[in-house]
Amino acid sequence: MSSNKAIQKISIIREGNLIQKKSSIHLSAFFLSDIAYHAISATNDFGKKQPSHLNILDLYDEYIRFYGDKCTIEYNELGDNDFVLKAMIGHSQKQLSYQRKHLIKEEFNRQVEIIEKIPKKTQSAFPLDDICHQHTGMSLSELRATLFALYSFNADLSDLTAIILNEPLNHIHPALTPVNINRVIDFYSASYKDFRISEFAENYFQIKPIVRTSSNRLIVPDAYMLLKKLADGPLWVIRDHFRNYDKTQSFVKYFGDLFEKYVENMFVSQLNKNQYHRIPESKKKSRLVYLHK
Repeated sequence: MSSNKAIQKISIIREGNLIQKKSSIHLSAFFLSDIAYHAISATNDFGKKQPSHLNILDLYDEYIRFYGDKCTIEYNELGDNDFVLKAMIGHSQKQLSYQRKHLIKEEFNRQVEIIEKIPKKTQSAFPLDDICHQHTGMSLSELRATLFALYSFNADLSDLTAIILNEPLNHIHPALTPVNINRVIDFYSASYKDFRISEFAENYFQIKPIVRTSSNRLIVPDAYMLLKKLADGPLWVIRDHFRNYDKTQSFVKYFGDLFEKYVENMFVSQLNKNQYHRIPESKKKSRLVYLHK
Protein backbone atom coordinates (compact mmCIF):
# COMPACT_ATOMS: atom_id res chain seq x y z
CA MET A 1 0.00 0.00 0.00
CA SER A 2 1.63 3.22 -1.16
CA SER A 3 -0.30 5.61 1.10
CA ASN A 4 0.04 5.77 4.86
CA LYS A 5 -3.54 7.06 5.19
CA ALA A 6 -6.83 5.19 5.30
CA ILE A 7 -8.87 5.52 2.12
CA GLN A 8 -11.60 8.03 2.88
CA LYS A 9 -14.32 8.94 0.39
CA ILE A 10 -15.94 12.35 0.89
CA SER A 11 -19.26 13.19 -0.75
CA ILE A 12 -20.80 16.66 -1.01
CA ILE A 13 -24.60 16.54 -0.90
CA ARG A 14 -26.80 19.56 -1.53
CA GLU A 15 -30.38 19.65 -0.33
CA GLY A 16 -32.03 22.96 -1.20
CA ASN A 17 -29.85 25.69 0.29
CA LEU A 18 -28.09 23.28 2.68
CA ILE A 19 -24.80 21.59 1.84
CA GLN A 20 -23.80 18.47 3.74
CA LYS A 21 -20.45 16.72 3.68
CA LYS A 22 -20.54 12.96 4.28
CA SER A 23 -17.57 10.63 4.38
CA SER A 24 -16.98 6.90 4.48
CA ILE A 25 -13.92 4.74 5.14
CA HIS A 26 -12.89 2.02 2.70
CA LEU A 27 -10.81 -0.76 4.27
CA SER A 28 -9.06 -3.70 2.64
CA ALA A 29 -10.88 -6.84 3.80
CA PHE A 30 -7.67 -8.79 4.43
CA PHE A 31 -6.55 -6.11 6.93
CA LEU A 32 -9.61 -6.46 9.19
CA SER A 33 -8.22 -9.08 11.58
CA ASP A 34 -4.87 -7.26 11.74
CA ILE A 35 -6.56 -3.99 12.66
CA ALA A 36 -8.74 -5.76 15.24
CA TYR A 37 -5.63 -7.26 16.85
CA HIS A 38 -3.99 -3.82 16.80
CA ALA A 39 -7.07 -2.35 18.54
CA ILE A 40 -7.15 -5.15 21.14
CA SER A 41 -3.47 -4.61 21.87
CA ALA A 42 -3.95 -0.85 22.26
CA THR A 43 -7.16 -0.70 24.30
CA ASN A 44 -7.14 -0.22 28.07
CA ASP A 45 -10.36 -2.30 28.48
CA PHE A 46 -12.08 0.35 30.55
CA GLY A 47 -13.52 2.64 27.90
CA LYS A 48 -17.30 2.95 28.03
CA LYS A 49 -17.63 5.39 25.15
CA GLN A 50 -18.39 4.09 21.67
CA PRO A 51 -15.55 5.03 19.27
CA SER A 52 -16.41 7.77 16.80
CA HIS A 53 -15.93 7.81 13.03
CA LEU A 54 -12.72 9.80 13.53
CA ASN A 55 -11.45 7.40 16.22
CA ILE A 56 -11.76 4.49 13.78
CA LEU A 57 -10.07 6.47 11.01
CA ASP A 58 -7.19 7.39 13.34
CA LEU A 59 -6.84 3.76 14.38
CA TYR A 60 -6.62 2.65 10.76
CA ASP A 61 -4.13 5.39 9.91
CA GLU A 62 -1.99 4.34 12.88
CA TYR A 63 -2.07 0.70 11.80
CA ILE A 64 -1.14 1.54 8.18
CA ARG A 65 1.87 3.52 9.37
CA PHE A 66 2.92 0.64 11.63
CA TYR A 67 2.39 -1.92 8.85
CA GLY A 68 4.37 0.16 6.35
CA ASP A 69 7.32 0.51 8.74
CA LYS A 70 7.20 -3.20 9.58
CA CYS A 71 7.20 -4.21 5.89
CA THR A 72 10.05 -1.82 5.10
CA ILE A 73 12.24 -3.33 7.82
CA GLU A 74 11.41 -6.91 6.78
CA TYR A 75 11.93 -6.38 3.06
CA ASN A 76 15.16 -4.40 3.45
CA GLU A 77 16.69 -7.49 5.08
CA LEU A 78 15.77 -9.80 2.18
CA GLY A 79 17.68 -10.66 -0.97
CA ASP A 80 16.01 -10.40 -4.38
CA ASN A 81 14.94 -14.06 -4.53
CA ASP A 82 13.62 -14.06 -0.97
CA PHE A 83 11.74 -10.83 -1.66
CA VAL A 84 9.87 -12.37 -4.62
CA LEU A 85 9.10 -15.55 -2.65
CA LYS A 86 7.82 -13.63 0.39
CA ALA A 87 5.67 -11.37 -1.77
CA MET A 88 4.13 -14.33 -3.60
CA ILE A 89 3.45 -16.29 -0.41
CA GLY A 90 2.06 -13.22 1.34
CA HIS A 91 -0.36 -12.54 -1.52
CA SER A 92 -1.52 -16.15 -1.85
CA GLN A 93 -1.87 -16.73 1.90
CA LYS A 94 -3.54 -13.46 2.84
CA GLN A 95 -5.13 -11.57 -0.01
CA LEU A 96 -5.99 -14.28 -2.51
CA SER A 97 -8.45 -16.14 -0.31
CA TYR A 98 -10.52 -12.96 0.13
CA GLN A 99 -10.56 -12.37 -3.61
CA ARG A 100 -11.58 -15.92 -4.56
CA LYS A 101 -14.73 -16.55 -2.53
CA HIS A 102 -15.49 -19.82 -4.31
CA LEU A 103 -12.54 -21.45 -2.50
CA ILE A 104 -14.60 -21.61 0.70
CA LYS A 105 -17.46 -23.37 -1.10
CA GLU A 106 -15.05 -25.89 -2.59
CA GLU A 107 -13.37 -26.51 0.77
CA PHE A 108 -16.75 -26.93 2.48
CA ASN A 109 -17.95 -29.49 -0.07
CA ARG A 110 -14.66 -31.38 0.00
CA GLN A 111 -14.55 -31.62 3.80
CA VAL A 112 -18.19 -32.73 4.08
CA GLU A 113 -17.55 -35.48 1.53
CA ILE A 114 -14.26 -36.65 3.07
CA ILE A 115 -15.01 -36.70 6.80
CA GLU A 116 -18.80 -37.12 6.82
CA LYS A 117 -20.13 -38.81 3.66
CA ILE A 118 -17.38 -41.28 2.75
CA PRO A 119 -16.86 -42.70 6.30
CA LYS A 120 -20.60 -43.45 6.49
CA LYS A 121 -20.49 -45.35 3.18
CA THR A 122 -17.42 -47.35 4.17
CA GLN A 123 -16.35 -49.11 7.32
CA SER A 124 -14.96 -46.16 9.25
CA ALA A 125 -11.81 -46.87 11.24
CA PHE A 126 -12.61 -44.06 13.68
CA PRO A 127 -15.90 -42.83 15.22
CA LEU A 128 -15.50 -39.28 13.90
CA ASP A 129 -18.96 -38.13 14.98
CA ASP A 130 -18.33 -39.42 18.51
CA ILE A 131 -14.98 -37.62 18.65
CA CYS A 132 -16.59 -34.36 17.52
CA HIS A 133 -19.35 -34.82 20.09
CA GLN A 134 -16.75 -35.40 22.81
CA HIS A 135 -15.25 -31.94 22.26
CA THR A 136 -18.20 -29.86 21.07
CA GLY A 137 -21.29 -31.67 22.36
CA MET A 138 -22.61 -32.28 18.85
CA SER A 139 -21.96 -34.31 15.73
CA LEU A 140 -20.00 -33.08 12.69
CA SER A 141 -23.14 -32.14 10.74
CA GLU A 142 -24.70 -30.47 13.80
CA LEU A 143 -21.53 -28.43 14.33
CA ARG A 144 -21.61 -27.26 10.71
CA ALA A 145 -25.30 -26.37 10.96
CA THR A 146 -24.66 -24.26 14.07
CA LEU A 147 -21.66 -22.57 12.47
CA PHE A 148 -23.79 -21.82 9.42
CA ALA A 149 -26.43 -20.18 11.65
CA LEU A 150 -23.77 -18.02 13.32
CA TYR A 151 -22.31 -17.01 9.98
CA SER A 152 -25.77 -16.18 8.59
CA PHE A 153 -26.41 -13.95 11.60
CA ASN A 154 -22.96 -12.42 11.20
CA ALA A 155 -23.69 -11.59 7.55
CA ASP A 156 -26.12 -8.98 8.88
CA LEU A 157 -24.41 -7.93 12.14
CA SER A 158 -20.84 -8.16 13.40
CA ASP A 159 -22.16 -8.29 16.98
CA LEU A 160 -23.35 -11.81 17.83
CA THR A 161 -24.43 -10.91 21.37
CA ALA A 162 -28.13 -10.77 20.47
CA ILE A 163 -28.24 -14.28 18.99
CA ILE A 164 -27.98 -15.89 22.42
CA LEU A 165 -30.91 -13.80 23.65
CA ASN A 166 -33.33 -14.74 20.87
CA GLU A 167 -35.77 -17.63 20.85
CA PRO A 168 -34.46 -21.09 19.89
CA LEU A 169 -33.87 -21.66 16.19
CA ASN A 170 -34.43 -25.40 16.24
CA HIS A 171 -37.55 -24.98 14.09
CA ILE A 172 -35.03 -24.26 11.30
CA HIS A 173 -32.66 -27.10 12.20
CA PRO A 174 -32.81 -29.48 15.21
CA ALA A 175 -29.22 -28.61 16.16
CA LEU A 176 -29.93 -24.89 16.61
CA THR A 177 -30.73 -24.93 20.31
CA PRO A 178 -29.50 -22.21 22.73
CA VAL A 179 -27.18 -24.78 24.32
CA ASN A 180 -25.50 -25.64 21.02
CA ILE A 181 -25.25 -22.03 19.90
CA ASN A 182 -23.59 -21.08 23.19
CA ARG A 183 -21.25 -24.07 22.97
CA VAL A 184 -20.03 -23.06 19.52
CA ILE A 185 -19.65 -19.42 20.53
CA ASP A 186 -17.61 -20.45 23.59
CA PHE A 187 -15.54 -22.85 21.48
CA TYR A 188 -14.59 -20.18 18.94
CA SER A 189 -14.34 -17.07 21.12
CA ALA A 190 -11.48 -15.55 23.09
CA SER A 191 -10.99 -12.60 25.42
CA TYR A 192 -8.70 -9.60 24.95
CA LYS A 193 -6.21 -11.27 27.28
CA ASP A 194 -6.25 -14.48 25.22
CA PHE A 195 -5.38 -12.54 22.07
CA ARG A 196 -2.63 -10.55 23.77
CA ILE A 197 -0.80 -13.56 25.18
CA SER A 198 -1.21 -15.80 22.13
CA GLU A 199 2.01 -16.60 20.28
CA PHE A 200 0.05 -16.41 17.00
CA ALA A 201 -0.70 -12.67 17.41
CA GLU A 202 -3.18 -11.52 14.70
CA ASN A 203 -3.30 -15.05 13.27
CA TYR A 204 -5.11 -16.14 16.43
CA PHE A 205 -8.30 -15.04 14.63
CA GLN A 206 -7.80 -18.12 12.45
CA ILE A 207 -8.40 -20.19 15.61
CA LYS A 208 -10.79 -17.92 17.53
CA PRO A 209 -12.72 -15.65 15.13
CA ILE A 210 -15.06 -14.29 17.85
CA VAL A 211 -13.89 -11.67 20.36
CA ARG A 212 -15.47 -11.57 23.81
CA THR A 213 -15.01 -7.95 24.84
CA SER A 214 -14.43 -6.57 28.33
CA SER A 215 -18.16 -5.66 28.40
CA ASN A 216 -19.03 -9.27 27.44
CA ARG A 217 -20.12 -8.50 23.90
CA LEU A 218 -19.42 -11.02 21.14
CA ILE A 219 -17.82 -9.36 18.11
CA VAL A 220 -16.67 -10.88 14.81
CA PRO A 221 -14.18 -8.35 13.36
CA ASP A 222 -13.55 -10.40 10.20
CA ALA A 223 -16.51 -12.40 8.83
CA TYR A 224 -14.19 -14.39 6.58
CA MET A 225 -12.48 -15.98 9.59
CA LEU A 226 -15.85 -17.29 10.82
CA LEU A 227 -16.72 -18.46 7.31
CA LYS A 228 -13.49 -20.48 7.21
CA LYS A 229 -14.62 -22.30 10.36
CA LEU A 230 -17.80 -23.28 8.58
CA ALA A 231 -15.63 -24.96 5.95
CA ASP A 232 -12.77 -26.52 7.91
CA GLY A 233 -13.70 -26.17 11.61
CA PRO A 234 -15.00 -29.75 12.07
CA LEU A 235 -11.84 -31.20 10.48
CA TRP A 236 -9.65 -29.24 12.90
CA VAL A 237 -11.67 -30.57 15.85
CA ILE A 238 -10.86 -34.10 14.67
CA ARG A 239 -7.23 -33.25 13.88
CA ASP A 240 -6.66 -31.62 17.30
CA HIS A 241 -8.14 -34.65 19.04
CA PHE A 242 -5.61 -36.99 17.48
CA ARG A 243 -2.75 -34.54 17.95
CA ASN A 244 -3.52 -34.08 21.66
CA TYR A 245 -4.75 -37.52 22.69
CA ASP A 246 -3.72 -40.18 20.19
CA LYS A 247 -0.06 -39.14 19.74
CA THR A 248 0.28 -41.33 16.62
CA GLN A 249 0.00 -40.89 12.86
CA SER A 250 -3.05 -43.16 12.67
CA PHE A 251 -5.49 -40.44 11.63
CA VAL A 252 -3.05 -39.01 9.08
CA LYS A 253 -3.00 -42.36 7.28
CA TYR A 254 -6.76 -42.76 7.63
CA PHE A 255 -7.39 -39.27 6.24
CA GLY A 256 -5.08 -40.12 3.34
CA ASP A 257 -7.23 -43.18 2.59
CA LEU A 258 -10.37 -41.01 2.71
CA PHE A 259 -8.79 -38.51 0.34
CA GLU A 260 -7.89 -41.29 -2.11
CA LYS A 261 -11.51 -42.43 -2.07
CA TYR A 262 -12.63 -38.83 -2.62
CA VAL A 263 -10.41 -38.49 -5.70
CA GLU A 264 -11.54 -41.86 -7.02
CA ASN A 265 -15.20 -40.86 -6.61
CA MET A 266 -14.56 -37.70 -8.65
CA PHE A 267 -13.04 -39.77 -11.46
CA VAL A 268 -15.90 -42.26 -11.36
CA SER A 269 -18.44 -39.45 -11.70
CA GLN A 270 -16.64 -37.65 -14.53
CA LEU A 271 -14.68 -40.25 -16.54
CA ASN A 272 -15.12 -43.56 -18.31
CA LYS A 273 -13.61 -46.63 -16.67
CA ASN A 274 -10.86 -46.87 -19.30
CA GLN A 275 -9.62 -43.35 -18.48
CA TYR A 276 -8.27 -44.09 -15.01
CA HIS A 277 -7.06 -46.90 -12.76
CA ARG A 278 -5.84 -47.38 -9.21
CA ILE A 279 -2.13 -47.97 -8.74
CA PRO A 280 -1.52 -51.22 -6.79
CA GLU A 281 -0.75 -50.68 -3.12
CA SER A 282 2.92 -50.66 -2.16
CA LYS A 283 4.57 -50.46 1.24
CA LYS A 284 7.38 -48.40 -0.26
CA LYS A 285 5.52 -45.92 -2.42
CA SER A 286 2.44 -43.81 -1.94
CA ARG A 287 -0.48 -44.67 -4.19
CA LEU A 288 -3.42 -42.86 -5.67
CA VAL A 289 -5.76 -43.11 -8.61
CA TYR A 290 -3.89 -42.60 -11.87
CA LEU A 291 -5.44 -40.52 -14.65
CA HIS A 292 -4.68 -41.53 -18.24
CA LYS A 293 -3.81 -38.85 -20.76
